[in-house]
This record gives sequence, C-alpha cells and structure tokens, in this order.
Amino acid sequence: MLPPGSDFAGYTIVSALGVGGMGQVYLADHPYQHVRVALKLVDDDARVDDADFDERFLSVTGAVAALRHPSVIAVHEYGIEGKIPWCTMDFIDGISLDEEAPTINEIAVISARIAEGLDHAHQHRIVHRDIKPANIMVTRDDLFGAIDRVVILDFGTASITTATTPTTSTAEFMGTIAYTAPEIIRGHSATGRADQYSLAATVYRLITGHTPFAGKSMPALALAVVNEKAPPISSAMPELSALDPVFATALAKEPAHRYPDCQSFARALTRALHSRSLAPPLPRGVPSPEHSASGRSVPPDYHHSALDRRPFAAITDGPDAQDFAGSLRRTVDIPTAPVQTLAPRAAVLPPEVYARRRMTALIGALAVVTVIVVALIAGLRGNDNDTTERHTPATTSLSATSPSGPGVPDP
Repeated sequence: MLPPGSDFAGYTIVSALGVGGMGQVYLADHPYQHVRVALKLVDDDARVDDADFDERFLSVTGAVAALRHPSVIAVHEYGIEGKIPWCTMDFIDGISLDEEAPTINEIAVISARIAEGLDHAHQHRIVHRDIKPANIMVTRDDLFGAIDRVVILDFGTASITTATTPTTSTAEFMGTIAYTAPEIIRGHSATGRADQYSLAATVYRLITGHTPFAGKSMPALALAVVNEKAPPISSAMPELSALDPVFATALAKEPAHRYPDCQSFARALTRALHSRSLAPPLPRGVPSPEHSASGRSVPPDYHHSALDRRPFAAITDGPDAQDFAGSLRRTVDIPTAPVQTLAPRAAVLPPEVYARRRMTALIGALAVVTVIVVALIAGLRGNDNDTTERHTPATTSLSATSPSGPGVPDP
C-alpha cells in the first residue's frame, strides 16, 4: 500500500480508497491540474502467468478512455510505471449499490442509466463483463437526496469484442459468479447481452435483497447459474408478478433469447413497474377507488400516497442479507393509472331532486331581494334620524326576515 504523501507516476497520494478486483485504488492529486482523481494500480497477482497482460491492459484501458458518457467512469491517463499497470479516473464521491437501498422508482432510474452507459460501451465494441452492485456508484442531490449520477465503475475485466483481440478466458475471469452470464462461465465469448444478464441480476438483487442463484460453494453456484432457472420474483413478492416475464427474458440462459440491448430491458422493466397490476390491495376498511363511503370517488392521488407509505420489502434472508443489516425497508413509489374523479353533482341528481333544489334556491334569492327593498324603504323614511337610527331598522329587519333557505347566511 502507498502511504499518504508518496508519489506515483507524478501523482501525490492523498489516501487509500479501497481494494478492487485487480488492485488498489487511491485518492490522488493531479500534478498540474489541481484536481483529485482516483488512481488505480493493478496487483501482480492479476498478471501471474499472463505474458500478454500488459499489452491487453493498455489496449482495453485505451479503448475505455475513449468512451464519453455520463454513466461511464471517465479514464484520463494510463500506463505502466515500474512494471505496475495504472490508470487515473474521475473520483466519484458517492455510494455503491452494495450500500444503497433504493426505492422502486429509483431502481427504474438506476437501471435506465446503467443500460444507457452499457449500450454506449457496446457500440464501441467494449463489454464490461463484471456488472454488479459494487461496480455501480450513485451520487445524490445534497438538498433533496434525489439521484444525481449513476456511474459504471471498474472496466478492469472488460474485453474488446474484435477479431484481433482475444477474450479473457474463464480461468482469468475476475467477475463475481452470482452476477455472471452463463456463457462466460462456460468459457464462451462475451457480448453485450452478457452485460444485460449481469444488469438484470443486479436489479433482481436490488428488488429482492438476494441474487437469482445461491450456492454453498463457488462450483455449486456456477452450476446453478448455468443450469437452473431463476426463481420468478413473484415467488417471494406476488404483487410484482408483472416483472416475471421481464426477468425471464433478461436472465435467459442463451444470449439470443434475451433482449436485443440493455435499454430494451430497462424499458420493459419500467413499463412493468408502472403497470396497474402492481397496485397492492387496499388496506382494510378503505373504500375502493370507484366508490367511497360518501359515494364519491377517491382522490386521484390516493393510491400514489398509500404506496409511498407501504413497506415494500424487508431484507431478512438470502446470501446478501447481511449487506442490508436485515432491517432496511423500501417504499413503493409507483405511479398508478388515474382514478375516475367525481362528476359534477347536477349530472348525477334525479330530475325531481334537481327541480326541488332549484326552486329552493329561487325562493331564497327572492327573500334576499325582499329584505333589501324593506331596508331601503325604512332608510328613506328615517332620514331625519341620526346615522345609528338609520342602520338599526335595517339590521333588525334583516334579522327578523332572514329566511332559512340556502344562499343566505345566519347573521
């Protein structure tokens, strides 16, 4: 580990940020631009028995550095210093999805942002191959806590899908098996649909609190990923049955059976999350949307508010439960279809009731006119009295003749 204040490739080490799958990451000061960056150094262990590692590192890192997308970590400089491969990236002051417990609506936003970044990389023939919660960073707005940026980190195991650049073999693969596409475990070439599988497995975990597959050992987990069918989300959460076909497609064993790209998966996920089938049963004693106890429709925003307060998932079991401390709860925040609002009252009153109420209103209006005329006559007759005497008869007359019909308030 490099101590604070030491130099590497011209950068000054500020502090250690952590250890990644292939090496250490430090917070460092740029020698000329007076900005802080994340400096990554590749461990010797990642290069054992790989004579072509350095060449492949420079090739892949150079390709990643050419990417320009808000959801992809920006790589600035890279090279080999004292036989140690290194690169500098944007320092993202956020939290990884390993430490986040996003709401359902936030999961939809996060999925869409990741999908956009991955498809951008795929268009440049770069496959990440290690998408998982730990490699996704989220930043939030300081004022409201809303999601600001969603950034894909660590292209350290990425491959370039060209005819001249070999794909990393299974033995060299450093990704996490629980999120790894079956074809990569089998040793086949990785395409953009492998990243789609990993994205779907990541979202599956964000929703349920556990990965699609589990195993007591790495071989057992790998066999489950390759051979077993992922349990539908509705098996644990029946209210989320609309998501079942979405994940059945994105987690398909064969790449050809998945969505054509990551954004297609994200769009299907968003549509399913916003579907009416996700609306939970109303709490006991609450009238249905169509008819409340008063005969009126429930306000259009009722379901939205109820869902905001409803606990979505308590993460209490599964292989990743300890990451959530077993106590985090999410709230559902899903827009539902508009509820029918109350029609104008006159449109639903029986004809005889409408006529009776109209006559009552006319009588009340005539009574008001009568009171005003009486008051004016009384005032004209009392011109010789003082101001107080002129106002007293009008007040008395109004009180004495005030009708009880609608439209005239009590004095």
